[in-house]
Amino acid sequence: MVGNLLTAWNEAISPTLADFQGTAWFLSTPKGLNFFHDLWLRGQDSENYPNWTSWLLPSSVNPFLPPKEIEEARKSLPEMTFRQEFLAEFISSDGAVFRNVDAVLNAPETLPSDHKGHFLVAGVDWGRTHDFTAASLFCCHCGYEVALDRFNQIGWDFQRGRLLALFSKWGVREVCVETNSIGSPNLEALRKQMPDDMYAVGFETTSKTKGPMIQALALAIEQAKLKLLPNTIARHELVSYEAEVLSSGYTRYGAPEGGWDDTVIARGLAWHKAKSRTPYPKSENEKIESALPAGWRAENTPATVGSWEYDGWMMAREARKTEIQEAMKKAGAGLDDPWNPQGALKNISTWEGA
Repeated sequence: MVGNLLTAWNEAISPTLADFQGTAWFLSTPKGLNFFHDLWLRGQDSENYPNWTSWLLPSSVNPFLPPKEIEEARKSLPEMTFRQEFLAEFISSDGAVFRNVDAVLNAPETLPSDHKGHFLVAGVDWGRTHDFTAASLFCCHCGYEVALDRFNQIGWDFQRGRLLALFSKWGVREVCVETNSIGSPNLEALRKQMPDDMYAVGFETTSKTKGPMIQALALAIEQAKLKLLPNTIARHELVSYEAEVLSSGYTRYGAPEGGWDDTVIARGLAWHKAKSRTPYPKSENEKIESALPAGWRAENTPATVGSWEYDGWMMAREARKTEIQEAMKKAGAGLDDPWNPQGALKNISTWEGA
């Protein structure tokens, strides 16, 4: 509940306590995923913060508070308020931007070879000391995030080299880079080092451009149009991200005090380039392949090349592919939706039971 708690702790309280190895206690009702929440998380992470500990004590442990008062509050208060004030739960603030986050944190772990020939894009948000440089890679063919990197405390040359190695590993085609402050010279340097089949564009984050970018990502998450990697830090940045309507009428987006939003911006920039290509239009061959019955698809090709089984299977497969192609051509003439080969197959009956 203390204003500017992060600044007060870093610049005044913590240095003062260090002189005499003093102790600090922070006691509060939870109020959003702010710096007090970050401090509480330290107490739950004994490996990285061995000098911290934390407790969560609901009102029910208070021996002087009659249980009937708690029950009355449960009935009369909004659920979110009751959970925060009486159960001591950390709840996203009323200005939380991203909804349905956990439902989309199911992108599978894949390898670059799984996306060979696919169109991949990346978003980059720069940081060096307090902030982090974050990069999100997204496959437009598959509709999900394939890689997420986050780092700081290293020089710009090393950062660009690390990013280019990541992009080359996954075969990224287009990169969207935040160009505020140091972003513009980093973008120019990045372009000079990129291979010919990769290019980068800049995105100037202002009060007018940031809102639409964040809103597009929020809508995609809410409607489950994409899948994101279940990264713990990145999830926290999403659920704690806030919007505040200013007196000027503009909406200010950002992390709560003491928090970071680097992965949010990186994902927003990646989706900014990916949304118009997701789902990625299939080639004619891909449409035909997806329309084949499972038994006749390429992944089920007989292992013994040159055997009678292999030759017969290939002949039958090609015949069925030809039938699909002809059906798709008829569909393109108006008999059916040309982007839906399954619909066009209703006139084909030669492979019933295949």
